[in-house]
Amino acid sequence: MATEGMAIQDSFIAGVNLSTCQYRFVAQSSSAQTIVGASSGSATGPLGVLMDEPTVGEGGRVLIFGVGKVSASAAAGSAIAVGDGLICSSTGRAILQSLAGSPVNAIALEALATGGAVISALILPYGANNHADNSA
Repeated sequence: MATEGMAIQDSFIAGVNLSTCQYRFVAQSSSAQTIVGASSGSATGPLGVLMDEPTVGEGGRVLIFGVGKVSASAAAGSAIAVGDGLICSSTGRAILQSLAGSPVNAIALEALATGGAVISALILPYGANNHADNSA
C-alpha cells in the first residue's frame, strides 16, 4: 500500500489540464510558478510529483523532495524492486531506470512486478545529480 511521509511540497499553477495526472511527474513550464505534465523528453526534467488534480489555472501541490506516492509502470522484464532508481516516462509515470550512470528522479520503496500502480517512493530534488545503476 502506497504511503506518504516527510516531504517538501509547494503550490504551483496548472498551465494545462492536469486533472488526470495525480501522482505523476510534472515539470516547470516557461511561465513562473506554472507546471505542466513531465515526460522523458522534458527539457528541464521533472520538478516533482503532482499530489492532486488541478485543471488549467488552478493551484496544485507538488511533492519536490521526500516520501510520497508516484504512479509507476512496469513492463515485462522491467519489474521495479525496492531500492531501484526510477525515471520519468513519456507519460509522466515512474519507470525503471536501466541506463548505467544516468540520473534518477526517485527511489522505489515498494516493488511492482508488472502493470501500473501507485507505489511509495523517495522523490529526489529537481536536478539532483543522483546516479543509480539498475542495469546489472
